[in-house]
Amino acid sequence: MARARNIKPGFFTNDKLAECQPLARLLFQGLWCHADREGRIEDRPKKFKAEILPYDDCDTEKLLQELESQGFVIRYSHGEKRYLQVVNFCKHQNPHVKEQASEIPAPCKHGASTVQAPDMHSSCPADSLNLIPDSIENTFVASDADDASAGKEKTIDSCPHQEIISLYAEILPELPQPRIWDGARAKSLTARWRWVLADLKSKGKPAERENGLDFFRRMFCYIRDSDFLMGRAGRWSADLGWIVKAEPFAKILQGNYENKQESA
Repeated sequence: MARARNIKPGFFTNDKLAECQPLARLLFQGLWCHADREGRIEDRPKKFKAEILPYDDCDTEKLLQELESQGFVIRYSHGEKRYLQVVNFCKHQNPHVKEQASEIPAPCKHGASTVQAPDMHSSCPADSLNLIPDSIENTFVASDADDASAGKEKTIDSCPHQEIISLYAEILPELPQPRIWDGARAKSLTARWRWVLADLKSKGKPAERENGLDFFRRMFCYIRDSDFLMGRAGRWSADLGWIVKAEPFAKILQGNYENKQESA
């Protein structure tokens, strides 16, 4: 069933979307209307053609490939079925409170895999989460206070706050989203970022921006599987400001919240 969705003025001036042909842009809008409240839908090009572009002579498969190549959708499979995720759907849409919860697994859920070569900015294969428990072996997560000296390390890239926040919004849209990001929360995220890159470097891995972002992508996917952190086990749920504090961050990496009724 199609639903009413929002469209923002920025849609018309998005330079990446401008790389797609006009019918691909129209298809993109139509996907919003047919996707569930999490921006997910079965990946059925022929059905999209019938429901969204019934009067146009076009190949919806090629149009979807254009949208995927520009990072606007993620195409993935789970078992025998193929699905599509509209990227940043929950960031731009406000589904009705009575709209049914999604029954489609997220791209980063166990057993899900991308249909085509994954975009490292938009996918998070679950098997890559094995990095997280290993990443704290023989190391410690520095406190925010310890970060003063780390800030002088010129080999550590500056923290890409907005990109990490965008990853959080994309992978964990059900959790509270930050409206203001400064002060102690920004300081905590900077400290965690520097620790992640320093940890990668200590293990002989490239301490590069993309590897750091990939770590946070995997961590957010890892959090998705925790009933406690996602609020499925009670009224409390995590948020980004809490996640990046030194103690919760370390506990998450240690697996303390793997569907356990731990207290925050």
